[in-house]
Amino acid sequence: MHQAPSTAVILAGGLATFSGAVIAPVPKILLPICNCPLYQYLARVLSLAGVRDLIICVQEDLEAQVAEYLSLSPPPLNFLIRKTAYGTGGSLREVERDIKGDAFWVLNGDLLLLTDLSRMWEFHHEHRGMATVGAVKISEAPEKMGRVELGRNGNVKAIHRAHPFQEKRSKLRPAGIYLFGSGVLELIPPQSYFDLKEELFPVLYHLQAATAAWELPGYCRTLTRLDDLFSINRDVLMKKVSFEGVKGLEVDSGAADPAARIDPTSSLVPPFKIGAGSRIDAGVLILGPTVIGPECEIQAGAVVNNCVVLGNAQIGRLARLDHCLVGEGAAIGEGATLRDQSIVPPANPFGKKKSRGIVFGQADWHVPVSRFYLAAKRVIDVAAAALTLVLLSPVLLVVALAIKLDSPGPVFFRQIRCGLRGKEFTMFKFRSMVANAEDLKRKLQAFNEVDGPMFKIMEDPRITRVGKFLRDTNLDEIPQLWNVLKGQMSLVGPRPLCMEEMAHNPKWRDCRLAVRPGVTGLWQAKAHDKIFFNDWIRYDTEYVHKCSLWLDLKIILMTLFKEMNFFRRKKKNNGVMDSNNSDCAAESSPK
Repeated sequence: MHQAPSTAVILAGGLATFSGAVIAPVPKILLPICNCPLYQYLARVLSLAGVRDLIICVQEDLEAQVAEYLSLSPPPLNFLIRKTAYGTGGSLREVERDIKGDAFWVLNGDLLLLTDLSRMWEFHHEHRGMATVGAVKISEAPEKMGRVELGRNGNVKAIHRAHPFQEKRSKLRPAGIYLFGSGVLELIPPQSYFDLKEELFPVLYHLQAATAAWELPGYCRTLTRLDDLFSINRDVLMKKVSFEGVKGLEVDSGAADPAARIDPTSSLVPPFKIGAGSRIDAGVLILGPTVIGPECEIQAGAVVNNCVVLGNAQIGRLARLDHCLVGEGAAIGEGATLRDQSIVPPANPFGKKKSRGIVFGQADWHVPVSRFYLAAKRVIDVAAAALTLVLLSPVLLVVALAIKLDSPGPVFFRQIRCGLRGKEFTMFKFRSMVANAEDLKRKLQAFNEVDGPMFKIMEDPRITRVGKFLRDTNLDEIPQLWNVLKGQMSLVGPRPLCMEEMAHNPKWRDCRLAVRPGVTGLWQAKAHDKIFFNDWIRYDTEYVHKCSLWLDLKIILMTLFKEMNFFRRKKKNNGVMDSNNSDCAAESSPK
């Protein structure tokens, strides 16, 4: 049999975020499953498949933290920690020199599976594949396939009861594990954002490369939602799935770590697991299945029933928790009663002092803002937009006339964009390009100077003479204040995009759609002449996680300061516009 791949790449990424809530200040691959980190489970399964070398890709600011964690509890494989920044596909190109052999594994860092991967390798080798996707079958009972069709006015138009045979969509979903031939690395552009799912596989299909899907047998779960983290812990604790040989799982369910301090008057009902250094006070009742992480404090009289409690958490006296997930470092107050919730720790990027509860099954992205912030932001948006439109109305009339005299076509550029929660709206701008700009864009695609889904050429031939002035001064954005008045946009927020432009990174898409899009944003205020898509993702995510009135004001001031610098450079260049200026609202579609 041909030698099995010896290298596996794990795409660990950033912090363990679930719909915007950071449950622990570590990547998901370090999250504990029954007090044993996730990477130990993956390493065990991979080692049985012949893997000897593990490459873990993380974002830059987490490299040292992950390296320290793995040095204290190393996996049973050789491992390298590599910082990467160019998406799931681009990361593979970044670690190309570390990959050994003609084939290699790629796994998402949120995957827990127990299966014989050697069978997937045999399938891949027999088909001489360039890429094989590990997949799991989606099963939906016929009685659950009914759909209610609504008309434009929201009235019920029809109720469809489809037969499974009528379902044309694939019944396989990607599990988060792939087998690649080393040749795919040549198809990934260097130092450029590149998505594995949305970009690499279409390229392989276009080249008619041998690709296939392998339906994974056995246990396979991904940590997508908070419910998943809870369910996976419960499955392992109750031995619904058994991982033999995983370091840290030697202690039977129903036993506490020897270093835990348990008051003899407390009651512990199996199955349970209690981590090292945890303290269980007098009169505490713990009902399984429950996992208590290391260094936790369960105070007197508390009841913990069917819960997962991560490390360094504190549960106050007489508190009662039923079916809850308590994040690392979270604090539950005295006498609190919580059910079916995840408690977000206070020590997280949001900067909040109090732990927050999130109901299990919540689909919306968690934005840590108060009602006061939302109300104040809306008042400021309406007042500032209305005042600006009134004061600039003479200027807007002159701009409209200049556009009409300069080139044929409408005064305004209209395009459907996605707003809050993905709701579509028509965004307005002053037209700054020729009327057939969209058609010309396809012909100019080869000259694109930025990565990812963006499209930007510094000397774009589609821009009109008046349009260049409007873009350099950002006057083309002023009509969006009408969108602000209508509540479709805000003064500050991520720039509005079309849904297809956000397909390359679903987590980024869901994050930015959790708030109203803005006329300007953190990325626009901080962007330099060279624009990278990974920076766009980072700044958008940072804004959503830290949004506040102070940050909004800071972004507005940064944007104004950037504009003043531009005019200062223009004056220094004797009135000649600086073509290298990075405008504050650069977008992948025409302005």
